[in-house]
Amino acid sequence: MYPAPVADPLTWIPHAANASSMSQVWLFGARMGPLNDGLVYIGFNNPELFRILPNNRSPKPQAAVVSITRAFDFPPLNGSVNPVDGQLYIAGFQILGWGTTATRLAGLGRVRYTGVPSTIPREVAPMAQGVLLRFDVPLDPTKAVDPDNYSLATWHYKRTYQYGSPQLKADGTPGIDRLPTSSAYLSKDGKSVFIGVPGMTPVMQLRIGWSLATRAGQSFQDTAYTTPYELPRFNPSAEGFGDVRVNLSARHGAMKADAPASAAEGQRLYQAYGCIACHAIDNTSLTKLGPTWKGLYGSQRALAGGVVRTIADDVYIRQSILDPGAQIVEGYERGEVSMPSYAGVLTDSQIESIVLFVKSLKDNR
Repeated sequence: MYPAPVADPLTWIPHAANASSMSQVWLFGARMGPLNDGLVYIGFNNPELFRILPNNRSPKPQAAVVSITRAFDFPPLNGSVNPVDGQLYIAGFQILGWGTTATRLAGLGRVRYTGVPSTIPREVAPMAQGVLLRFDVPLDPTKAVDPDNYSLATWHYKRTYQYGSPQLKADGTPGIDRLPTSSAYLSKDGKSVFIGVPGMTPVMQLRIGWSLATRAGQSFQDTAYTTPYELPRFNPSAEGFGDVRVNLSARHGAMKADAPASAAEGQRLYQAYGCIACHAIDNTSLTKLGPTWKGLYGSQRALAGGVVRTIADDVYIRQSILDPGAQIVEGYERGEVSMPSYAGVLTDSQIESIVLFVKSLKDNR
């Protein structure tokens, strides 16, 4: 008798995004706006609350996960909806032997819906021709239809008896596979985007990053993780996009070569080469796999091991791009795989543009 196969999860979540899950809460009877009757997931190691977005478009259940907030100074363990005010209350405490980045020993917190329009997506659905994103607010049409504002990557894991797994490319070597974006379309109601992506296939982990703005002018960035077991066909008309044909041809200008070095060109490269998925450029509380670039330049960096410190100057940033493993920032040494080197990928002028862009991201808090 062999044991039954291990059941597949609704979605895998990278260890670096959330290293220790604690519990899930259904928000039935809540007064949490767009989160009502949905499922949320509580992370302990890096205290965080995630939204689970079920995807029932295919016979096999799957889901996507996006961050709601990291505004916890205590390690959360469990939560419940208060029937009096309909808000989510979360409590937790530190447990001996369990790692956490929380600064308090214990706490009780309330996650309250303020009525402010949310930019958290309500659907993330991988499909045969790309990815569908749905929001609850109208989007800036110019940003929404720019393929450079999206970044996608895939990888696999290897299940073993050991703790954790490296990230593996489709060919089995360590690393990730980047997916090119060929096109982007805005729905007729202005609240949904379809990203054209050639070569979509089922994979253990798909990461989708975006940098958009609402029609009212609020900029926002986010990242979703999902496991597309099956990829249904996208029907533009049925999904509210009208009679469009998704362009899946390669964009020859997407990774254009040298332009004059500038902060603006550095921002374009930040989006085009996928930096957006791992590095924030604002004071967001959402999870990123790498350190934020906001206020990075000129700051003192504590390196892994807690002994050596260095200043984030031009030399440091260049080295981080060309040889990312040389100086790993404290707290980011436990990722499944280190940031890939961009040596031979970016030109000297492009690296200079990224340095200028990082310099421009001053922290004015």
